[in-house]
Amino acid sequence: MRILLPALVFLAATTTLSAQNPPRATQPPAPIEEAAPPPAAPEPPAQVAPEPPAMQPQVPVPQPPDDLNEINIDYRCRILVQDRANANGHFSHPHFSEDRSVCHLKAVSHTHLYEEQLDNGVLKRTPYEVNECTYILHNITPDPIAFVVHQPLNNGWRVDSTPAPTAIEDGVASFRVIAKPGQTIHLHVGERR
Repeated sequence: MRILLPALVFLAATTTLSAQNPPRATQPPAPIEEAAPPPAAPEPPAQVAPEPPAMQPQVPVPQPPDDLNEINIDYRCRILVQDRANANGHFSHPHFSEDRSVCHLKAVSHTHLYEEQLDNGVLKRTPYEVNECTYILHNITPDPIAFVVHQPLNNGWRVDSTPAPTAIEDGVASFRVIAKPGQTIHLHVGERR
């Protein structure tokens, strides 16, 4: 019995401990509940597209007529006084007159310049030339007219001016500008090579 008593005490102590701390069985973990997403911000009210403005009657912009009288001027500011045989033809033997109240040249210059640029850290200078002049065109008539300035281009030269020519044919650049009655126009023409 003496042997049994310690065994009983041990058994009683083990039972008491197991009653206080139940055995941990391997149970599946409790599912994790996700929190509900926060409520979405209320959508802004749909915007109504603004109504287009009421159609206003369009006022036609006065355009210069295409059948304006033309005054043809050469590179020396001389006025061509001979009519062509037909509108598309060339002048056979042109006749010119000079009138400084209609056209004269201003600021005629020939300049040698350099264009500089870096190429892999090396400064390269490229020379070029510029010819520039300004035609002063004055409409002395009571009607709008079109001045057509014919500027010949030398070999290797290109037009470098604003406004650009309206046409380039047979090595001649043509600039067309419209002048109102009594108006003076400064037409700058530049060439570069």
